[in-house]
Amino acid sequence: MCFVQFGSGLQVHQAEFRSALLDHLARRGDRIISRQTIMYWFSKNSLPTRTPAFEFLKDFLETQFDLSSMSADQRKVHTQCLTFLSASIRSSSSNHSRKVVPSGILASSNSNILLMNSLSVEDLERFSESWQGIYVTYRHRLIFDENRPVSREVVRLFRRNRDLIYQHWHLREGVSLDRFEGLIAPKPHSVWMYGANKDDTRYRICHFRANNTINPVHRRARWGLMHSDVPLSSSHEPASTRIIMFLNRHKVEDFDAFVRNTVRYIDYDEIDKTIKSVIDRAIDNKVSCTSEVGSIKPTGTGDQVLQVDQRTLESICSQYPS
Repeated sequence: MCFVQFGSGLQVHQAEFRSALLDHLARRGDRIISRQTIMYWFSKNSLPTRTPAFEFLKDFLETQFDLSSMSADQRKVHTQCLTFLSASIRSSSSNHSRKVVPSGILASSNSNILLMNSLSVEDLERFSESWQGIYVTYRHRLIFDENRPVSREVVRLFRRNRDLIYQHWHLREGVSLDRFEGLIAPKPHSVWMYGANKDDTRYRICHFRANNTINPVHRRARWGLMHSDVPLSSSHEPASTRIIMFLNRHKVEDFDAFVRNTVRYIDYDEIDKTIKSVIDRAIDNKVSCTSEVGSIKPTGTGDQVLQVDQRTLESICSQYPS
């Protein structure tokens, strides 16, 4: 793999190759393996033996290289490495019984869901170009709190081969960071995001209109509905709320720190004044989704059903600071 990336072996490029693997782990923002595991590969000459390590290395090979810039020998070794890792994943998965942590919503007898992806490569490219990125989201909490009624969270959408991945960081039991993770299912008129927590005890589903757009203004925000259950030991009733997602347009140097600093419960007064009115409008579940022409002021009385409106979303995008 070092040869694939640098054109020569570890004797020359060990430090650079180690840094590349550590950077890739940081960009993923998950804990599929630990930083220490990567360090041990080099300092103790240990070898990957478990499925998560093989999956991490395969993801690194599949996402971090431009085959057109490689030599013929590098491309050949790249193919050989992928073949080896795929075989190792199959072997490791069949030989070791382990609980599957959902990196998507998987099909099984444990009530997981199989999402059939019928998108062409062109569809995948079009969706990824319009939707992928890191978002800061706002919504009302599923458990009412008068002092801190708003939940500010982080969502990351990205493509992994032919899969569209949905990750959603939140506060578990109001204290510790946790993540729902799953798959995105774009349909002709809708975009569905299905996530499960690591224990596979809760689902989170977000539903948006499928408005792929090349207009950068209208990419600033996605407005939709979030469905889950009330996270109380005494009550797991179904619950839905409006959710607004704002695309983060600034470079994130340290993703873990970004998540830690962003995800929290907040009061309305803690929201930046330049976006407070937009967020107030977007997450209020009691007002109409439609707005007066050219504004975000709700029309009439509240809706009979919880929904969102495309023209209101476009007004929200236009008023959100660039």
